[in-house]
Amino acid sequence: MSLRLAERMESVVALDLECPPISHPRVLPISGDVANLEFTDRYFDVVLCAEVLEHLSPNRLPRACAELARVARGVVVIGVPYREDLRCGRTTCQHCGAKNPPWGHVNSFDEPALRELFSTLEWTTVSYVGRKRERTNALSTALLDFAGNPFGTYDQSETCVYCGHTLGYRGRRTPLQRVAPQRSRPRRFVRAQRLFKRSRISPSRRTSAGGAGGGAGSAFSSAAILAFNALTPRTTMKTANARIRVLIATVINCP
Repeated sequence: MSLRLAERMESVVALDLECPPISHPRVLPISGDVANLEFTDRYFDVVLCAEVLEHLSPNRLPRACAELARVARGVVVIGVPYREDLRCGRTTCQHCGAKNPPWGHVNSFDEPALRELFSTLEWTTVSYVGRKRERTNALSTALLDFAGNPFGTYDQSETCVYCGHTLGYRGRRTPLQRVAPQRSRPRRFVRAQRLFKRSRISPSRRTSAGGAGGGAGSAFSSAAILAFNALTPRTTMKTANARIRVLIATVINCP
């Protein structure tokens, strides 16, 4: 992302928890904390934060959003999963036994939530990417938890959000635990969820994500960018609980 931004911008600052291994004359890679940015107020013309906010603990999230708004002089671009059901793809940590949300996502977002987090900024543009998302119900969640969450996102690189250890892979299950997943997603539930999913986002509400990004880039041809890269690479599991991501890209003007 930072290298692509550098094709349009004169100066790009790429910030992550660990200093990104980027070598480019227009990109300055640094390590830092999004909840405690060491930059003065209104330092950047454009601030881009993608694949980050969903990983922050709920008590740090408001502070991080306030910091993003503080250092921006022109535009803030936010990319997060849209209305993600954090019960889908849950895992069971083999070290502490805690139930973890998929991909280390501890926050779920929609328009009202983002408006509240960035209440000091003016909301201008929203772009939706994708049309499907996984939904589940309390009964299915309870049965899969009992079964040890065998369909969880165990190939993720994120560690347990509770103990910090690698999740490991699901251990041996009892015969009763093996039966539970078979009862967790009845056919009538799946059909109802599919109908619900298709009706949630109509084609008329969807716009091109590239258009929002391109507009920001062309408006600030000589801007400095604070680019928050994805924490880790992501893959998609081809299981019953496959991760179908729906991203929301929000462009917010700073008054």
